[in-house]
Amino acid sequence: MAWTAQPRYDASRNQWILRFKTIITEPDGSQKTKSRHYLGTDRADAFRRAAEIMRDRPADAEDDSPPFTVGAAIDKWLARRPSDWRDQMLRTWFDFAGHSSLAEMTDTHLEDYHDYLVTTGYKRQRRVGTTPDGQPIHEDQRRDFTPQTIRHKVGQARQVLRWCKRKGWLATVPETPEMDRPAENPQHYDPAQLAAVWTNLAPTTKRILSFIVETGCRLSEAIGLRWHHVKLDRGAFGECRLPAVEHKTGKKTGDTRVIVLTAAARLVLQEIGPKKRGSVFLSARGKPYSGPGPLYRTLRRHGLDRLYWLRHTRAQSMFDGGADLADVAKWLGHKDLRMAQRYVKVRTERLHEVASTLSSPLSTPTDGEPPPIAESSSDTASAPTPDQGGRPKRGRSRKARRRRSG
Repeated sequence: MAWTAQPRYDASRNQWILRFKTIITEPDGSQKTKSRHYLGTDRADAFRRAAEIMRDRPADAEDDSPPFTVGAAIDKWLARRPSDWRDQMLRTWFDFAGHSSLAEMTDTHLEDYHDYLVTTGYKRQRRVGTTPDGQPIHEDQRRDFTPQTIRHKVGQARQVLRWCKRKGWLATVPETPEMDRPAENPQHYDPAQLAAVWTNLAPTTKRILSFIVETGCRLSEAIGLRWHHVKLDRGAFGECRLPAVEHKTGKKTGDTRVIVLTAAARLVLQEIGPKKRGSVFLSARGKPYSGPGPLYRTLRRHGLDRLYWLRHTRAQSMFDGGADLADVAKWLGHKDLRMAQRYVKVRTERLHEVASTLSSPLSTPTDGEPPPIAESSSDTASAPTPDQGGRPKRGRSRKARRRRSG
């Protein structure tokens, strides 16, 4: 079986084609050769499906022949490291330089790719209304990539190029551009503001949002939560365990996401069920949530700008309550402490609480208190004199004292 490294667009058929050649044996014993595979009309979707097909090919079809284009290098990288997250991160790079030659890559390639991500952004459909017959009306809106997403996309492209250099397919790796770091400006909601909004929420909406506030889980994790994930017999109040394939960060880390329940979160689940199967949280119509749209619109109607800030609020409340930053990171499902650090900020009140529990560095293990500070009063004992066995004061040098006495 022989494969090409990337899809090719066929204008006559308006199709993206992944060419390959394989021999198929018919039931009657005859053989025929199949030489092409259609991938659809969308370029990005064609690359995604091509990567899936290339992963499923047999091991003897893999070779170490040098790729001629960036798209070929991406395909070889994904074939050896299959990951939906890597596929998503590299899809934009394929759109930018998929057909460019790998040997003719310039030293400013990654810098040009970074500028492309900053200026281009991505499109997102937003529902703006409905037609007279009830059909939804959507419009495309351009949104900028966040600094963190840009760093991930450029970083994945750099990893592919470094791998190509180790293989001997690339002479030098282009220089990495200077990139903005994610903004460390956590946003939280005031408890009084949340309490005022919670009194006006519908029961179904209140349950899922209360679960997010209490556990600090992501919205996608709450929507995708199933009853077989819930383990109420573990720990103090129970926990929920989402396999790696069913939550966001599992595509990168491969770890199971453990959502630890609080007493209030356990009460929310007990009000709904428990049940044996199906989604935990259902909409007012009794169906699973298909996306975050209804919840976003509900919060905006009540004056809350971001649903994700509910997760920030949980992290900040834990940190203010005395939880360690490592505990906060584990609670939120982060492997890196720097990610959890962007969720919280140190308040002045917390510094005063810390100051009340600190001991002085001047204290000794025997007395446990710092030595008293001498008061500057007239009855304070004077400094010892030479006759008293102490060390005399030395305001001048020895040579100056001899000159003055002589």
